[in-house]
Amino acid sequence: MTNSLRSLAFRCRFVVLAFAFLATTLLSSEAHAQSRTIVIDAGHGGFDRGGVPRQRVGEKNLTLDVARRLRRVLQESGYRVIMTRNSDVFVPLGERVAIANSYRNATFVSVH
Repeated sequence: MTNSLRSLAFRCRFVVLAFAFLATTLLSSEAHAQSRTIVIDAGHGGFDRGGVPRQRVGEKNLTLDVARRLRRVLQESGYRVIMTRNSDVFVPLGERVAIANSYRNATFVSVH
């Protein structure tokens, strides 16, 4: 197995663990009572590819894919979901912070 495939396999396992953690945390009764709004920040985007040089799939594509899947799961559970980006665009860090801060009591999830 090549290094890039090992890295991708590790990331896939990490994503599964992250989903399991988020599902148990966000869907618990305490979290449910405090906030119905989740802000999801898909890391990187646009010219910021992220990840390791020469890697076939850019990290920006993986983070956006995971964020979209998470959005779907959360919306199906009744949460209001705000995305910092919905496409392959660069969103400056300050803008990501402003988006997150504009939703009082929201839970912020950064996908990296």
